[in-house]
Amino acid sequence: MDSSEGLEQNFEKWLTISDEEGENTNDTMEADALLTHKDGESDSENEDSDSSSSDDEMWTSDAEVRDPWVFSSQSGPSGEVFNCRTPIEFFELYLNDDVLALRVEETNRQGRVKYADYEDTCEEEIKKFIGLCLQMGVVKMPNLRDYWSSRPALGGHSIAGKVMPRKRFEQLLNSLHFADNTQYDGDRLFKIKSFLRMFNDNCEKTYHPGKEVTIDESLVPFRGRIAFRQYIPSKRHKYGIKLFKLCCK
Repeated sequence: MDSSEGLEQNFEKWLTISDEEGENTNDTMEADALLTHKDGESDSENEDSDSSSSDDEMWTSDAEVRDPWVFSSQSGPSGEVFNCRTPIEFFELYLNDDVLALRVEETNRQGRVKYADYEDTCEEEIKKFIGLCLQMGVVKMPNLRDYWSSRPALGGHSIAGKVMPRKRFEQLLNSLHFADNTQYDGDRLFKIKSFLRMFNDNCEKTYHPGKEVTIDESLVPFRGRIAFRQYIPSKRHKYGIKLFKLCCK
């Protein structure tokens, strides 16, 4: 076999291989086209499904207000408040007999510890003591003892002398207590915790909040020694005890 015949045979073999590759390529292109066609049909079907679902749920500019919690309770003062005829009856709704009994019991306990000559107090005397404290909040004097003074410069008559002797008032003031010191449990509000619970319970009984409530805060002026005293420079009274209150209309 000469060289020309060898080249011709190799050329024919190369053409045969090229034809087979061409057929395989055409088959692959047809398969890809078929898959593309099916994917296109699937995408169009999804678009049709989305468009049909969007037609069922149309957008609107009307706002819908929903109230999942319906307020049905009665709000405002309770019947006990409207039954009060005098200011003292209204006052006793909050400082009732239970509160006075607690104050009498714990004040007597503390008084016996502090004074050897201490005489037990009673609810009637504690009421007089509270009345004098309220009066002192209205009528300002330079010193505590001035409320028992009859000097002309201070009005010429004793404001508190006819109600209670000065020594007895000071004795009750120094013995005033709402808790037994021997039962201290580590709570910072231990001294007034029992009184505060009673007072809050009485507040709940006499008034029922409405639907709209908010939490507010206020500062009670106080410069004494207490762990939770706060200093707020922006306030009129910079030192005091911050209280949180539940307020309503």
